[in-house]
Amino acid sequence: MKRRGLTAAVAAATTVGILVLSAVLANAITPAGAAERPATIKGPGAPLMVTAVGVDTALDVSWTAPMSTGGSPIVNYLVAAKSGGVARRCRTNTTSCTIIGLTNGTTYSITARARTAAGWGQPSAAVSATPSTNQDCAFFGPYANLQGCSLTNIHMLNADLSHANLSNANLSNANLSFANLSDADLGSASLETTNLSQADLVGAKLVGAFLGFANLSGAALSGASVTGVTWIATVCPDGTNSDNDGGTCVGHGI
Repeated sequence: MKRRGLTAAVAAATTVGILVLSAVLANAITPAGAAERPATIKGPGAPLMVTAVGVDTALDVSWTAPMSTGGSPIVNYLVAAKSGGVARRCRTNTTSCTIIGLTNGTTYSITARARTAAGWGQPSAAVSATPSTNQDCAFFGPYANLQGCSLTNIHMLNADLSHANLSNANLSNANLSFANLSDADLGSASLETTNLSQADLVGAKLVGAFLGFANLSGAALSGASVTGVTWIATVCPDGTNSDNDGGTCVGHGI
């Protein structure tokens, strides 16, 4: 009787051991002391809505962030312009950059990629653009080339002219109230009596611009370059008059 009972106990223990081992192999349970598998980190998706505008020997490129970052913040972007065996790139942690050193008249294929802690994501859909010195005084939009254009009395309330080239343009008596002129080039532009109230001029280049009798009330000019600007009875961003502030708006909202 004792021998028969011992044999039965051994058989039962063996059966239980086989069941436990089978469960572990099938991942049904985690054996004691075993570490859990680390979660897989996914890379970012492709940047969206890539646009490229040709300027002199360069391309101004912008895009929107990927729909998914894989759960990790984007560290930076890499943008490439390729033509034949020639490739030029720019790297940034914003959603725009300028690729320089290109050849006017040559068409380039442009793609953008995002990088997170998981590495580089997939490239965006390619777009084409051609560097050019040609201005287009009828196109008003981001990265527009309006260099030297005569735009007197033009009405561009709420216009988006971010990154536009308006250097040496004549914008006298124009209405640019609430316009987006962030990072635009307004160097040596004529802005006499121009209405720039509530305009976004953050990072804009106003070097050598004429702002006589212009209205900058409520305008945002953080980071703007204003070296050599001519101020005559200009309404400053804080509502004061340049003639009462030592002939300048610097220190009065700029």
